[in-house]
Amino acid sequence: MRQVILITVHGGVAEVVKETIPKGFEAEIIDWDNLEADPQEEFYRLGPEARAYVVREDPEFQKLYEELGNLRGPGL
Repeated sequence: MRQVILITVHGGVAEVVKETIPKGFEAEIIDWDNLEADPQEEFYRLGPEARAYVVREDPEFQKLYEELGNLRGPGL
């Protein structure tokens, strides 16, 4: 069975349609524009899985990741 999570974007703002998230799953949006504008504040708001993903995709975030004490987060 196909399951779909819907994400809407309006005026540059993305939002997950919560009713489409399967039970037991979570969804988190990583906003690269906000990360570039205010890296420390935005990175801090992310959950551990999202932080690990950001570091894998952009290694420049490694130092910030270490500063937040999450070196042992998922994926690292």
